[in-house]
Amino acid sequence: LNERQRSGLGQSLDISLYDCGVSLLHPHLPNYFASGKTPKRTGNAHPNIAPYDSYRTAGEPIFLAVGNDRQFARLCRELGASELLEDPRFADNGQRSVNRLALKQALERHLVAHDGASLAPRLIGLGVPCGSIATVDQVVTHPHTRHRGLLVELDGYRGIGSPVKLSRTPASYRTVPPTLGQDTRAVLQGLGLDEPTIAKLLASGVVRG
Repeated sequence: LNERQRSGLGQSLDISLYDCGVSLLHPHLPNYFASGKTPKRTGNAHPNIAPYDSYRTAGEPIFLAVGNDRQFARLCRELGASELLEDPRFADNGQRSVNRLALKQALERHLVAHDGASLAPRLIGLGVPCGSIATVDQVVTHPHTRHRGLLVELDGYRGIGSPVKLSRTPASYRTVPPTLGQDTRAVLQGLGLDEPTIAKLLASGVVRG
């Protein structure tokens, strides 16, 4: 839009799923470019930051995204795990990353006394990025999902609303997705086929109506 404003010219957009997937390989690609080593799969864990992973609790698991020493200190104090702050293995992010398995085990020993769903709001209030891990059904029933308009319910159909919120031209949902073959006849008529030809295609199973 900025370029159009400057030049008055339009242009095509070429956006592929592959390109988007490759662009999301951070920090794995930068790590590879820097070291020449192929990264190993880390699951939910961040390869460069710890604790940055999913963790077991007494109830709902929690995902912690602790990005600096101050957040780590607040996490440990809230969990009653201040002794971890004195452990040289966890003195800074570099040490925590190297000793991430020991750190995860130590944190989960303290997290077993907490439920992720109730712990997460307390940690967020302290400035520690995190969130309890929800199952799909919990996401659907969560009040914030409905508040954000992410559920579409129309004539018995249930689906996901647009995540893009436009102030002047918001997405609207007027019809349910067509059933298989629902519009076959109209499409073929639009292509100029006559009724006998359409009937023959339907009868032979070439198309479905």
